[in-house]
Amino acid sequence: MRVRCLDSGRTYDVRDRATIGRAANVDITIDDPSLLAHHATLVASESQPGAWHLVSAGDDDEVNGRPAPGGITRLGVGAFSVRLRLGSVALECEHSTELRRTAATGTESNSRCPRCARPIAAGEELLRCECGAVAHAACAEGRCYRCGAREEADANAE
Repeated sequence: MRVRCLDSGRTYDVRDRATIGRAANVDITIDDPSLLAHHATLVASESQPGAWHLVSAGDDDEVNGRPAPGGITRLGVGAFSVRLRLGSVALECEHSTELRRTAATGTESNSRCPRCARPIAAGEELLRCECGAVAHAACAEGRCYRCGAREEADANAE
């Protein structure tokens, strides 16, 4: 996930989790008196691939203009963009998920497509997602069945 502080313009790349606050020992340090030392944490879900949550300790935090006071708030699944307000600090969080088309290899042989339940044969065109989902390209309809990410249109297609 990419996090951008709208006030300073600084950008941070977050892999699985990042703590935001005033303290020097957090992943994203923002010197603002409205933030707690360890104000909030952005966390990638372990149980749902592609899902992200905000774990906040602040009382007046917001996600896309909606109150998100202290606790866990789901930010999105797959590709998404949200605006956070932590204290008086405005942040933008963007998460993108890559889908790519590939040919089935021997590893997928003897497994079944989760969308249509047909066996996957070597050489068949598959749609693979960063979240780990694999399905027949024909039945996936350009969307990941697990996290909801969408396939981007080919810029060179006519």
